[in-house]
Amino acid sequence: MITQRINKIPRRAHNGFDDLFNEIIGFPLKDINESVSKFRSRPKSNIVEVEDGFRIELVIPGFEKEDISIEMKDSILSIHSDKEVEKVETKENYTTREFSRDTFKRSFTIPDGIEESKITADLTAGILSISLPKSKKAKEKEETKQIKIS
Repeated sequence: MITQRINKIPRRAHNGFDDLFNEIIGFPLKDINESVSKFRSRPKSNIVEVEDGFRIELVIPGFEKEDISIEMKDSILSIHSDKEVEKVETKENYTTREFSRDTFKRSFTIPDGIEESKITADLTAGILSISLPKSKKAKEKEETKQIKIS
């Protein structure tokens, strides 16, 4: 019987809790959830083998090239960002100023045969595209050799 009463609490009552939290703490409960989810973000990626190498694509809308760091060390390609975001909202009688961080880090093990000095990156429309060209030796090794059956 108690369970039925709990299930029948109108949606408005739940919003009342949010309003109370907002009044006590000073910011909405939903903003905490949004901040936590942004902090834990892990951009989706595609890894594509193309004729002359590989291409890694990451979906990172809202980031500028200045926000992103790409490093290569010991055959590990690391892409990360730690961007501070400031949101100012002004209404009739109050102004809020909120700070949050958009962070992510992705690492990929790069196979042998990549020319590290020729790796390039491009950011267009929220898609980071990293080109990893194969070395001449790696391209030669990939040639298919026919084996005769005796």
